[in-house]
Amino acid sequence: MSLKKDLSLIHVMSIMKLKSQSSKLILSYLWWVLEPIFHVLTFYVVFKYLLGRGEGDFFTFLMVGQIPFLWFQKGVVAASTSLGQNLSLMMTKPIPKYIFPTVDIQEVTYKQFFVFFVLLCFLSINGSLVGTNWFDFIVIIAVQYLFMLGIGWLFSICVAYTPDFSMIIQVLMMGLMFGSGVFWDVNALENESLKEIVFTFNPMVSILDAYRVVLMHKTELDYALLLPAIVFGLMFCILSLGMFKFCNASLTKRLMA
Repeated sequence: MSLKKDLSLIHVMSIMKLKSQSSKLILSYLWWVLEPIFHVLTFYVVFKYLLGRGEGDFFTFLMVGQIPFLWFQKGVVAASTSLGQNLSLMMTKPIPKYIFPTVDIQEVTYKQFFVFFVLLCFLSINGSLVGTNWFDFIVIIAVQYLFMLGIGWLFSICVAYTPDFSMIIQVLMMGLMFGSGVFWDVNALENESLKEIVFTFNPMVSILDAYRVVLMHKTELDYALLLPAIVFGLMFCILSLGMFKFCNASLTKRLMA
């Protein structure tokens, strides 16, 4: 299959999954927006009122951090189990295996467009969008998508070979949520060496900080901030594509076991 046909297939399969899922829920498409809002409100109440740790405009800080992270979390978790869930289709159609995790990531991304729209409406109402650099915002979204592809593809291969790895992914996502600066400002770390390590080896820290730089602080975005996410994203994509190609028969055999 050509790349153009692959992209078209990914789009069609993503739309079909969206329609299938929404038809099973009473509130249908509204859940795409309601679910992340409920997540933000829950953690806001916990940190602001129960723990008393939310300072300043904590709700905006939390919203700008958690909404992109939920996109990452949902996309990667869905992609990680995609190969096993599509085994029957895989056996009847000569579809490249990388398409299946990509479909799940793309499906979550289509939902995220609506969530981002709600986020931007909220920021517009409280005046935070004045002076926003929209080009930088689009660049951050593209970089996060690239990073999600790399992680999602690699995790789908890991789960195909070792199904128990899906449990590790759940724990990893929980750890990343608390360690990526969703609820706290990583820039507040006093140890500069530790801060550099965190920004370098956890690309989600850089991505979430970049969203806040553009949407909240209105300062100029240093594209070097996104370099770790780009490097890791490309590295994982290339590695995963190589494994999809050279381990194709082995993957199919393992999935059928």
